[in-house]
Amino acid sequence: LKDIQKKPLLVKLQIAVDIFEGMNGLHEKGIIYRDVKPGNIFLTSEIHNNEERERAIIGDLGLACFANDDKSRKDFVGTPLYIPLEVYKGNPSDFSQDA
Repeated sequence: LKDIQKKPLLVKLQIAVDIFEGMNGLHEKGIIYRDVKPGNIFLTSEIHNNEERERAIIGDLGLACFANDDKSRKDFVGTPLYIPLEVYKGNPSDFSQDA
C-alpha cells in the first residue's frame, strides 16, 4: 500500500471496499486473520469493462486461525505495532480484532 496518498479518492475507496470484502470473506469461512497491516495488502490491476482498475488483495495468512480453534486463538501473535490492545491484555483473538 505504498504511495496510497497519491491515489485519487475513488481509488482509495475501492481499495477500502476490497479490503472489507476480503476480510468479510475470511470471516464467513470462520477465519480470523490476526495480522492486518499495510504490508499484507497487495495492489494489483485488472481489466473490467475495458478499463484498468486497481484491486486490493489480502495476503500472508501465516498468522490466521480458525475461530473454532480455541488453542490457536489464545496464541500471542501479530506484528507488534499492529497487535490489538485486547491481545496485549491476554484476550483470545476474535473477528473484531481484524477491523
